[in-house]
Amino acid sequence: MGISNIQSNTHSQLIQNQQLSERQNNKTQSGGTNQQDSPQKSTVKLEGESQSIGEEKLIEMIEKANKVILKPPSELQFSVHEATKRISVKIVNTENQEVIREIPPEKLLDMVAKMWEIAGLLVDEKA
Repeated sequence: MGISNIQSNTHSQLIQNQQLSERQNNKTQSGGTNQQDSPQKSTVKLEGESQSIGEEKLIEMIEKANKVILKPPSELQFSVHEATKRISVKIVNTENQEVIREIPPEKLLDMVAKMWEIAGLLVDEKA
């Protein structure tokens, strides 16, 4: 939760700093006259077409994307399956230790190990 808030604030601060510097540059280029600061438009490409959106909307979209990407807080756990000696990765929710995803699934590795065991028994019996 804390990481997403920090990154969202960092994006907001970066964009606000960029806006402030652009406004200052515009004032110095126009000779220092007071002009109303109109909301600037940003051009965004979505699926091959360009669309103009306001910077506030762009900031909001970035913050939403960060929240979706960074939720739930998770970690990767690497382990070696004993029977097959294959590496497996678990994506675990750090808040409640729930396994979100397992690659490859442990049940699959157990099945492979059992098939190897059966194949070995068949070979031993025939020999």
